[in-house]
Order: sequence, then structure tokens, then C-alpha cells
Amino acid sequence: MSQSYWPTAVDYQTALQIPAVSFAHNDLQHATVDTTTWGLPLALTGNMAVVFRLVVDNKKMALRCFTRKQAMEGLEARYVALAKHLKATPALSLPALENFDFQAEGIQVHGEMYPTMGMPWLAGKQLQTFIDRHLDQPTVLRTLAERWRSFMSTLHRHSFAHGDLSDGNILIKEDLTIQLIDFDAAYVPSLASTPPNEIGKPNFQHPGRLSPQSPQYGYYAENVDAFASLMIYVSLHATATDPDMWEAFHDEDNLIFTHKDFLNPGKTPIWEYLHANDNAYLRALTDLLENSLHQTVDQLPDLETALQSLPKPLLVPVSTMPTDQDSGQATERPPAPLQRTEPSVPEVPVSAASRPAGRRKKKVSDVAPTQQSGAVARPAIAESKDRTPVAHQPDTAAKEQGTSVFIGIALSIAGVLTVLVIMFLLTGASLPPAETAAPIDSMEQTESPTAAESAAKQFE
Repeated sequence: MSQSYWPTAVDYQTALQIPAVSFAHNDLQHATVDTTTWGLPLALTGNMAVVFRLVVDNKKMALRCFTRKQAMEGLEARYVALAKHLKATPALSLPALENFDFQAEGIQVHGEMYPTMGMPWLAGKQLQTFIDRHLDQPTVLRTLAERWRSFMSTLHRHSFAHGDLSDGNILIKEDLTIQLIDFDAAYVPSLASTPPNEIGKPNFQHPGRLSPQSPQYGYYAENVDAFASLMIYVSLHATATDPDMWEAFHDEDNLIFTHKDFLNPGKTPIWEYLHANDNAYLRALTDLLENSLHQTVDQLPDLETALQSLPKPLLVPVSTMPTDQDSGQATERPPAPLQRTEPSVPEVPVSAASRPAGRRKKKVSDVAPTQQSGAVARPAIAESKDRTPVAHQPDTAAKEQGTSVFIGIALSIAGVLTVLVIMFLLTGASLPPAETAAPIDSMEQTESPTAAESAAKQFE
């Protein structure tokens, strides 16, 4: 292993083009590597490693190749400790930890051997991808939020913390099963005195854990996931209540909050927007998250304890969402708005419910709430060419515009038909016989709920 050079993602890509030469392990020498359209090994890059998907003996696996030497310090010992804790806790299921394979000399790059770690390849969508594809299914997002709450409670109850909760490390299956990957920063009691080499992403972590000037810099303890888990829970409920928040505040490396929002609790546009929401439960969650930023990291309770003071939301299933039989994706008919059974937690109608799942509007940079006659009003979100928020047109204007377009189209069609009739009369030609239309019943596709919708109903 070279002491002066450490491979890059491109170096590993080059090496994996010839598995028979690059891998030391016999099984991997005959592996098939997923490739891009250009034929290069498909690399999923992270902070300290790059991941490739391989097929070995008809089984998919994830191969981690490390791009920073510091990532390797004590890594094997950490995973051994994590696996030992998992084995002693049968009620805790973390598939990515159940069958890891660390090889100190796993791959050859430029004539030198470097370590690799093999793990099962887990199915699922990254968290932000899942949210984006289910913006029009509020029940799914709310049910996922409660699944998240239960999942994090289970981890905490068994003295386990991930340490780096972020979009790329959270996978969601269509049945709403939650899976975690990348346990380099994970916590178990036996590792309490051995902090990891990484402390998470700024858009997911409490600022006190990230600032070198903070007494809690690099904080590592059993409640290390407290802030990130609460922020994710709030984000899920926020996007379920108002999908426009996703369009306005989401970026590629965050959900709806950013590090700037954490540094300025209550003072950036997203805080104003959330506090102005009509949903009482969401406003209470916002207060809870904002207050956590006025506390030090070591004072934060786990997610379940933090939520104990709030009523647990009761959900009512929405109507079934038909799916495309080929793609499995939701079609454009939206579900009915979700209604809460608790009168103290009113529901805000979803303004973007008619938008097809996964389809995105243009982003706005800042959104600020407005108040009229002392009542809280939710701001309309749109965007002008200079990327500043503007108000939507009144509904009456939109209807008049739509009526004008309809009349214009109707007149055009009438004109074309008139010309065709005149030509027919002049030429004396006969019209061809009309084709027999297929029965309507034979053209209908069977409607079936998405896996996520079914899981949401079962959760109720």
C-alpha cells in the first residue's frame, strides 16, 4: 500500500475495467461490473469512498473503494464492533452490516494493493428521490415520517446511532421499508471512546457538532442522531402538507433546510414560511426544531422523547393511485387531500395535488409569508424571469384565458371541417367507411395501488 499516493475515483474506474487483473479475491475476478453508457464502471462517489455495483454469482453487491487514507484508520475494527453489537441484538435489523467483507488488500491500482469493503447491494431510492416522486401522495410521505419515527426509536432503544444521517445514506423501498448504508461514523457503546473520522454533512447536522469553535465539535455519543432525525421528520411532514416547499427550498444536497437555516434559527425564509402554515402540528414541529438549535448537541433528546409532548398524528388513507403497468410509477390522477381525525390539527389543502408525481416546477430562491387582516396567509409560489417570487394570477383571469383558448381551438376545427365538406360536395367523392372502434372496456387498464400507497394503508 502506497504511503505517498491514494487512488481517486477515476483510478478505481480504470482498474475495474479488468476485474481479473485488479481483484485479489477469486470470486471478484469473475464479477460483472455495472457500467455507464460509455462502458466505464459506474461510480457512486461519497465523501471518503466510491461505490461500484458488482454481480457475483448472480448476486448484486456493493464494493466500496476508499478515496481518502484517513477513512481507513481503524475502519475494520469499527465494523467488527458494529457487527458484534448487531449479532447480540437480534431485534435490530441492518442488512448492510450483516454480511460485510473487508479486504485489506482487495484491489490493485497502479501496481499497489488497496483495501476494499464488500456489502450486500440494497434496493431502494435515496430519500430525496423518494420524496420527489411522491410529492402528490401526502399519505405516503406522512406514513413514511411515522415509519421513520418508529425506526429511529428502535435504533435508540438498542443503543445504536448512525452518526451520518443524510440523503445518500437513507434508502426507501416502495413498501416504505427504511434501510441505512455507510456506517463509518456509527455509534455503539463499545466504540464510545473511539470517535469516527467524519461527522456528517452540514445540511443535516447541528451546527455545534460541525464548528471547530464549538465545545461539542465532533460530538459522538448515543444521541448523536437526535438533531438529524428530527430535521428529517419535520421535512417529511412539511413536504406532505405543502409540496410547494420542496420546489422552493430543496436543492441537490439538502431536503428543505440548509446549514444557513441552522445557523439562523427563526430568521431565514423557511422558518417564516413554516410558522405561517395553517397546520398546527407542523407549526409545533417547527418550534421543536427551532428550539433544538438553541440547545447544545449533548442536551438534545432522541426523536421519540422529543416528540412525546406533541400529539401523535392520526392519518386517514387517501384514494387509490393507479399505476403504469410497465414503469410502476404513479399516473397523473392525484389522490384526494389528506384529512386529519384530530380537530386540533387542521389540514392544509395540497395546492400542487394535480402535478404528476416526480414532476418539478422551477425553484425560487426566497419565499416569505404574508399576513392580511391579521390572519396568517400562505404565500403563493411562482417565479418570474429574474428568479424572484411573484404572486399567482387570480383564478378569474386564468379561467378567462382558458376560455379564450378553447374558443379559438373550436373555431379552427370548425373551419377545417367546413373546407372538407365543400371539397366533398365539389368532387362528389364518397367518404370511406368508418372504422369500428374498440370497446371501451377492452382499452381500460386495471387500476392497482402503488406499493407505497398500500404500505400507507396497512400502516393505518
